[in-house]
Amino acid sequence: MVLGNVFHRILLLGESEDLLSEYERTRRSAFLEWTNPLSIGNKERLTSTDPEKVAERQEFFKNLNTDPEYVKEVLGKRMEGAMPESFEVTPMTNGSK
Repeated sequence: MVLGNVFHRILLLGESEDLLSEYERTRRSAFLEWTNPLSIGNKERLTSTDPEKVAERQEFFKNLNTDPEYVKEVLGKRMEGAMPESFEVTPMTNGSK
């Protein structure tokens, strides 16, 4: 969705291609700060045989399966602010007033 907005703004609204560089920096930051750590944690959680990690895994999945607020908290912490709204097509970026 975000990349589509970037293309819309460049191709249809004539904005600078520098917007693609800004998008790339933002996506990379989101990957490094949220996606990659989450993936590494998930892999470790699923494959570890360390008794402490196994207990953490059991608790984590128990909470995911039984507590809707826990799901919101886990996802909210990890993804909040991952991609700024600055890429959205708005009345200001589409030339409307």
